Amino acid sequence: PTVTIAMEILEAMDAPLPEIYNFELEKNILRKQEDGVQDGEAALKAVLDRTTRDVTAEFTAFQKDAFKRMKSITNAPEDVCSSILHKRGFKLNDSIEAFYRGER
Repeated sequence: PTVTIAMEILEAMDAPLPEIYNFELEKNILRKQEDGVQDGEAALKAVLDRTTRDVTAEFTAFQKDAFKRMKSITNAPEDVCSSILHKRGFKLNDSIEAFYRGER
């Protein structure tokens, strides 16, 4: 059997091929994303280092006890307990009442 190819197909086969796309734009975007991830990881580590520090490190034994009791009663975050206790002169009852009144 004789096979005939349409003239349009033959012309398309003779057309020059476009330049191969080098994906430079996409590579740059990925590179920036990877750099951002590394920067993000460093930022996250810095935040975690700050948030995991012992807020009671400079407290006296009495202050640490008040802090532990307030935290166990209110279940508030450490920084909130520390802040309220500082403001209230480490008076436990006053600090707990202030917490439940919404002081932060």
